Amino acid sequence: MSNYKLYTIFFSLLIFLLVSCQKLDTSPPTVTPEELPVAQASEVPPTKRPVVQEETAEQWHIIRRLNVKQVPGSVYFANPDFAISGCNWQLGAPRPSYTTDGGQTWEITGDSSTTSCPAKGIYIVDEQSIWSCYLSSNYWFVQDSYQTWNKVTNPTSTKCLLLSFADNENGWAVVGTTDTDLVATSDSGNSWEEIVLPEGIGEIAAISLRSSNDGYILDFDRTLYETHDGGKSWSHQILELEDKELEAMHMGDSSAAIRFSDEDNGVVILNVAGGGNSALLALHTSDGGKMWDPHEIPTGFGPIYLSHDGRYLTVNEPGKDVVLLENLQNGN
Repeated sequence: MSNYKLYTIFFSLLIFLLVSCQKLDTSPPTVTPEELPVAQASEVPPTKRPVVQEETAEQWHIIRRLNVKQVPGSVYFANPDFAISGCNWQLGAPRPSYTTDGGQTWEITGDSSTTSCPAKGIYIVDEQSIWSCYLSSNYWFVQDSYQTWNKVTNPTSTKCLLLSFADNENGWAVVGTTDTDLVATSDSGNSWEEIVLPEGIGEIAAISLRSSNDGYILDFDRTLYETHDGGKSWSHQILELEDKELEAMHMGDSSAAIRFSDEDNGVVILNVAGGGNSALLALHTSDGGKMWDPHEIPTGFGPIYLSHDGRYLTVNEPGKDVVLLENLQNGN
C-alpha cells in the first residue's frame, strides 16, 4: 500500500474521532464570573398583596335597611339605635315619634300641641337636645328629652326651612319663603339675631354650625361658603362635580348636608343628577377644602340626614327603604 493511501486513511480516522467526541460532550460551556448576567430588580416576581375586603374598602357602609312600611315617615338617625321620625300618621293626628331600638318600634313624642309634621327642621345634637321647627306653621320646639318638647321664641313670622346647632346653646336657622334669612341664637333659642348672608349667594341647600364662630353654607349653585368669625366675613369655593348638578328634593326634604369636625376635616353629602342618572355623592376633605375626595354612596338618592358627628347618614329612598350608613373613617 502506498504512503499516500496510508496518510489518507489516517487523517480520515482522525477527523471521525474528533467529530464523535464533540457529539458526546453535552456539558454546558464554562462561563467565567465576569460573564454572568446581572439580575434586574424588575425581573424579581412582585410580592402578592393581601386582598382588601369590599366592605373595608368602602368609605360608606350600609349597616341597616328599613322598609318604608316599618317606619312612620322621614327618619333622622343620630346613631344606630336612636332616631326621630318627623311625621307619624299611624296613630291619628300627625306627630313626631322616636325609636331607641334602631327602628324596630316607635313611640309618639311630644304632647297634643305638636300636631304638625316638621320637615327640614330637625336637628339632633344628642338624645337630650333635639331641635325642630315647622315648615307650615310658626311652632319652634326644643326637646329637653325625647318625650317632652318645649316651645321657644320664634325669630320671625315666616317659615322655618333649615336648622343646625353646634351645641345646645348655639344654633343657626334659615327662615323665609322666596327671600331667605339666616338667624343665629347663642342662648338656646331664647333670642335670635340676623346674620348677613354672603353677597351673591343662591338658594340655600344646607347649613352647618361647627362652633359659635365657625359655620358653613352650601347653595344650589354648588358654592360652599364658610365663616370663622360668626358671619362677619365669608370665603367661598365652587364644588366641582363635572357634568352633575345638585338636585333639589321636594319641599321640606334635605338635598345636601355638611359636617366639619374641625377646620380641616369635613364632608359634604350631595344628591346629584346628570346624564339622566341620579346618585348620592360624598365629598371628603382633610385640608380645609383645598382638595376634595369624592365617594359615591352605595344607595339610592333621596332626602338625607347626617348625624351631628358626621358618622351616620340616613337616606330616605322615596317609596323604597330608609337606609342607615356609617362612615368608616370615623365621621370625616
